[in-house]
Amino acid sequence: GILTIKRMFTAVSGASFVNNTTEAQSNDAGQTAFKLFQGPTVTVDEAYIGMPAKLDRTTFGFGTPGVQNAAITLAWEYWNGTAWTALSGLVDGTSELTANGKVTWTIPGNWATTAVNAVTCYWIRVRFTAGSWTTNPLMNYLTVTGWTKPFVDAANQGAFQQGGGNMIYLS
Repeated sequence: GILTIKRMFTAVSGASFVNNTTEAQSNDAGQTAFKLFQGPTVTVDEAYIGMPAKLDRTTFGFGTPGVQNAAITLAWEYWNGTAWTALSGLVDGTSELTANGKVTWTIPGNWATTAVNAVTCYWIRVRFTAGSWTTNPLMNYLTVTGWTKPFVDAANQGAFQQGGGNMIYLS
């Protein structure tokens, strides 16, 4: 459970949650893309990425990358035990969700678990704060450090995809 995204939700003002966990964990060709934000995107749209352990990156694979109409601004945040706080050391390799890529940050020392939609994890919250889309981004998957399939206990098998693409199965 710590090699792929554990939970992925979208929300509007911390409510009206949509669970995109299955879609976020999948990297199968031909799958149905899902919205990172519920949209039409406004400043109350949020995406939540949850893990049972602290993480320092996530990789975004788009079915349809976003096309900006007016410059997009995103807030990348974590829960510090009291409030949502900006992540430090953030490097956005997706150019505000307009290209496949990796987003990395410095793991906060005071990062605390919290419940989001009744699921307790270490959460990253991505808030849309300004701008507009000509085309809203549609996701194919989210991964953590390259893992593209959830570990399945019954099969004792997980999958890792190194940057360029050959699958290596571990058992």
